[in-house]
Formats: sequence, C-alpha cells, structure tokens
Amino acid sequence: MDYFKIAIIKMNGECDMVGTDIEELHSQCLLNYANKNYDAKIFKKLNFRHRAEVISYFLTQLGDIVFLNTTKDVEKYGYMGVLMLPRNITNVQRDSLDQFLEKISMFNICLVTDLYLDGGILQANELYPISDEDPSSLVQRYFNSKRM
Repeated sequence: MDYFKIAIIKMNGECDMVGTDIEELHSQCLLNYANKNYDAKIFKKLNFRHRAEVISYFLTQLGDIVFLNTTKDVEKYGYMGVLMLPRNITNVQRDSLDQFLEKISMFNICLVTDLYLDGGILQANELYPISDEDPSSLVQRYFNSKRM
C-alpha cells in the first residue's frame, strides 16, 4: 500500500486516501479535503492550527469515517493510526470499512467513537487493542459491544 496520511470513508462507501507528503500536517490535509468536497461553513472557520481530531470530528458529523495515519518510525513503533467513527454508519460504508481494515491489518490503532464537543473541548470514547488484536478484530469488538 502506498503511503497516505488520511483515509476518509464516505457514507456512499467511497474511500479517499489523502496526503502523500510525510511532512504535511494532518490538519492541512483535512482542511484542503473538506474545503474541496463540502460546503459546510465550519471548515472555512478552522485553520491548520486546529488539531486534526477536531477537524475530523466535523467530518464525522457529516457521516464520514476518518482514519489518521500517525506512523512516525515504523522500525521503532510499527504502523500506528487513529480511526474515528461517526454515530451512524451505512451498510455500504461498513463494507468499505471492513475492506479498509484488511488493508491496514499491520497497524496498531486507537478506535475513537461517540465524539462530542463539551464547552468547545472535543470528548470521545477510546478503545485500544487487547494484546495483538488487529484493527478488524478491534472494530468488531466495538460493534459487538454496541449490540448488547
């Protein structure tokens, strides 16, 4: 798989890989993508100094799944990332997510769900892998817990 900084899975299941420059900020990649693909005025009010997670929050509010590739040093830490889920996921989006998770099976990810703003501060639930749990198993564990 070629290097990418961000992956965005839209409600229609389309997966966009964004950012090929390792030095470019996640925030700048997200804002460029959002301003190009959405009419939401919030993206005009944000700038590259906002944390990538905050910008991603607004994308999840539009129904997108956002993955931030946070890999720094593969030899030392391995592949790492943050997967942010919207409150609702379409069936076709879930299928695309499953395919994407297979592609990043070597990543150690943090799953971020139930995002909300509290007094302007981003809040969320975070779920981490147990032992050597791969991304697909982690996400499946999350969905299984939601059925209870």
